[in-house]
Amino acid sequence: MIIDGRDYKPLASDILLFDTNVLMRVFSPINQGKCFGYDEIFSLAREAGSKLLLSSIQVSEFINRNMRTQFELYCDDKKESLDYKRDYRQTEDYFTNLEALCEIFENDIFPYFICIDDGFSKMDTTDLFCPSKEYDFNDKILEKIAISKHAKIVTSDFDFSIFSFDHEIITTLPKLLSLNNMMRK
Repeated sequence: MIIDGRDYKPLASDILLFDTNVLMRVFSPINQGKCFGYDEIFSLAREAGSKLLLSSIQVSEFINRNMRTQFELYCDDKKESLDYKRDYRQTEDYFTNLEALCEIFENDIFPYFICIDDGFSKMDTTDLFCPSKEYDFNDKILEKIAISKHAKIVTSDFDFSIFSFDHEIITTLPKLLSLNNMMRK
């Protein structure tokens, strides 16, 4: 089931798993464009006392995506083609940005989220890979975590359209919301 995030009112009994793209929109120091109401979903969930889950895959993806974006900005500024590991990781810019991300986790994320084990060793891997244009391994892992934890996924990623809808997806993405109309027909 796909839920319109603009109408969603979190409850204390809700368990939410924020996709990394939403975490980026709410917490990233890099301008990710309009938030489309995800910051409000986060605030309302906190106020309601909903359980907010965080796995290592989300943390990894958040840090890696932010640092790669910072690297691209650094290369643009230097007007050079550099190697991420060999050239960028040795710079002051890298350490400054990594330190800022660590502070975001310590101050803005960890106080409100419950760090969980993703249960990968116990996952049924028979349907882990489903090659398509929309397939993303991390998204598939998040779907499996959500199912195992009985959590709703909060996402702004159309890639979730290829997965089963046995669990609830909260989004404000029009393209994903349009699937509700198609599913009803």
